[in-house]
Amino acid sequence: MPFPYFCREEKTEALNESRDELEVQKSLVTRLKQEISDVRQDARNAKAYRDELDAMREKAERAEKLESELERFKAKLRDVDFYKTRVEELRDDNR
Repeated sequence: MPFPYFCREEKTEALNESRDELEVQKSLVTRLKQEISDVRQDARNAKAYRDELDAMREKAERAEKLESELERFKAKLRDVDFYKTRVEELRDDNR
């Protein structure tokens, strides 16, 4: 089967169309590469935020434990103050 015969003008037009399509494809590839780069940066940022969130959660848990411990110590301090006052009263009574 012989190749179809194209005149010079048709070849030139086809070549120009191919070049135009190539430019469109190059532009698309460039845009997609930029989008990939943006998505990768967003992913890195998201990971950093997740890591920071995890660290903050750990700090919050630690703070809650420390607050609970502080309340226990305050209660013990009130008890110590009570017994200190009681001891002073008993010493006064013994005098």
